[in-house]
Amino acid sequence: IAVPLNVHGLSAYVSWLELFLSTSSARAHLSVSEAALLARAASQAREHLERHPHEPKGIQARRRAELDALLTTCFPPSHPLYDAVFPDKLICSQFEKKLLATHELSSTHVKQQQVRDAMRRKYGVDWQPDESATACRRCRLKFTMIRRRHHCRACGQLVCSRCSLSRQTIISAGITLPNQRVCDHCMLRSAPAEQPTEQQAEQPASSADAV
Repeated sequence: IAVPLNVHGLSAYVSWLELFLSTSSARAHLSVSEAALLARAASQAREHLERHPHEPKGIQARRRAELDALLTTCFPPSHPLYDAVFPDKLICSQFEKKLLATHELSSTHVKQQQVRDAMRRKYGVDWQPDESATACRRCRLKFTMIRRRHHCRACGQLVCSRCSLSRQTIISAGITLPNQRVCDHCMLRSAPAEQPTEQQAEQPASSADAV
């Protein structure tokens, strides 16, 4: 038998306490004085309810908290039956841990998004999230502790160091950013087309003459 999870009314709590005190678990783990103390508290609460049946819920909640505190003195957190008697406290504890973890994840996500937004403003490209890629976008080799992630400043994609050895001056939002890491693909794409040599330029003419 456990403390009612979602019932905040004093009447329901007193009914539960009276039932709990009649169980073999209560008799086995409570001393005579503790059982008498809880029984007397439950009886007084029952009499109070009969005299004040329409007492405001806020006052009832405070009286329930007093009974709850009294029960906790008999079943402290170190007691083997604590988790059975107070499952709501156990659930609340687990919920608080999950809430804290969610908050930490949320804070991390917000910080990562802020970094991506800052990089987007600086370089004018979408900054690929670190967790979205497990391998280099160019050579397709998986990232490891040795093969680390790097962002190409020209396209914002995640690449390894071997695929981003080149450095290039990038102009973004009217600002010149020298010596920026770029991947091989972006470096080749931005390289000027090679001008044909004199021999290459003359070759078609020579061929035409031969014909």
